[in-house]
Amino acid sequence: MSADAAVVVAETSDPVAANLWVNELRAAGVEAAVMERGHGAAFGARGLPLLTSYAVVVPRRELARARSLIADLGGAAFLSPVPGDEGAFRRRALLLLAAAGAALLAGAIFATLR
Repeated sequence: MSADAAVVVAETSDPVAANLWVNELRAAGVEAAVMERGHGAAFGARGLPLLTSYAVVVPRRELARARSLIADLGGAAFLSPVPGDEGAFRRRALLLLAAAGAALLAGAIFATLR
């Protein structure tokens, strides 16, 4: 992936927060833009608030800095996964499945002991 390729750094349903992050990123010298996602965006109109999200887009070369700035502004919960790190997603999914399996097994053992 090119260093200039656009990547989503964060996504929120709050257009005010997305624009605040973009303004702060630009003030710090990071190229950034907001991209509306949802059914309204596809037709060039405003969508329903619950069905619309706002993605903050930056060049890949600025991703780490942008993530840090948004986290400092209280937006850590809205950060998108790092592109190209699908292995981390799979590891987390497997960990969650293992934890769920262990909980089910513990519940079954507990139920038989009663």
